[in-house]
Amino acid sequence: MRPSLSPVPAELTEAQADALRELTNIAAGHAARALSTLLGGEKFGLWPPLVRLVDAPQLAALLGGKGTRLTSVSAELRGDVGGLLGMVFTEPHVQTLTSRLLGAAGQRFQTPEVALRDAANLVNSAALDAVLRLCGVRVLHSVPVVGEGPAEMIARMCIPEERGWAFEAELYASPLSGRFLLLPDAAGLSTLLRGLKMA
Repeated sequence: MRPSLSPVPAELTEAQADALRELTNIAAGHAARALSTLLGGEKFGLWPPLVRLVDAPQLAALLGGKGTRLTSVSAELRGDVGGLLGMVFTEPHVQTLTSRLLGAAGQRFQTPEVALRDAANLVNSAALDAVLRLCGVRVLHSVPVVGEGPAEMIARMCIPEERGWAFEAELYASPLSGRFLLLPDAAGLSTLLRGLKMA
């Protein structure tokens, strides 16, 4: 992850938080539609998004609590915004997702990890296209990386610094759910706010 060039802002105005929640909602909605297409038209719902300043232990609690086994598929953000973009799933949900992705792809020899990375490429591109359309900020993503481990390890991967802003929305389609995460660095947060005319 690109190091922040400015300190993480300690708070947002209510108008800024509202604008970032709307950005998260739209980006997560695009991600859900991309995932729906991959799964043959599965309909996903979205829980109201959250915008929070968190440290790694707080993010671990948000993702299910210490010791919860998680699988993350994350990518570094590049271009106008640095940081991280990803999806996080608990153990039963990632198994459901990978089996359905493998079945939908019709590729018996594709591994679950490759299926998750391929899906993340499409999901991430859809989410970042929404960011571009909404605020004119061009962001690219790196090759997705699959991580597995307890919530505290995944949280530390997401927030390597002392704390950071987490934009989160839960996608759900029985019996499958996962968390969409956008974690801009400090400079990237400022760029997004300027693009939203909220700086």
